[in-house]
Amino acid sequence: KYEKQNFILKKYYQRLMRKCIEEYHKNEIHSNEPFGWKLGLTTFTMPVVLDSFPNAKVLHIIRDGRDIMLSRLNSRIEGISDPVNKIMLFGDEKAVDFRGEKLTREIIEKYRKELEMLHWVTSVKYGLQGRKYKNNYLEIRYEDMCFKPVETFSEVFDFLGIQFLESTKEWLKRNARTDRIGKWKALSDEEMKIPLEIGGELLRELGYI
Repeated sequence: KYEKQNFILKKYYQRLMRKCIEEYHKNEIHSNEPFGWKLGLTTFTMPVVLDSFPNAKVLHIIRDGRDIMLSRLNSRIEGISDPVNKIMLFGDEKAVDFRGEKLTREIIEKYRKELEMLHWVTSVKYGLQGRKYKNNYLEIRYEDMCFKPVETFSEVFDFLGIQFLESTKEWLKRNARTDRIGKWKALSDEEMKIPLEIGGELLRELGYI
């Protein structure tokens, strides 16, 4: 009975995802050419996307969570009670507190670095589910895109089945930047203590520390 219910639920979400992408394509992409979809929320729906569209390909770009943590600090805080936002942050739509304190805008500001690291962990772990779809999923590091762009994008273009033009290679050589990498190093050990407690295991697994 459980397997039947799970199968029905899976098919239901597949239909929803197909409808969502078809509507997006119809309203936003005015072409029958292959198109890309770059939305943060997609990480959390990716297994459903790949189940719904067996020919789809997912490029999962992973960046050092310590830099991601800092890059998001100036973004707006909205919808802290939204179940979807709670899933993206905590992996739990019913979360009501953090470190024993009730979730409020003030608490989120107080623990902003720690929560951004937690969001990175939650998001990346959801994305890593793509490893089960070996021919449809490619995992690369943001830092590799910056330090060795031609080599990294050769792998990306090959995965996507797109011709890698010499003009594109030259553009990458001229425009790849590395100055945004490692900004977290300016933080003190004390500032990094709790974020590393939250993200250290995944950072080690991905080879960042």
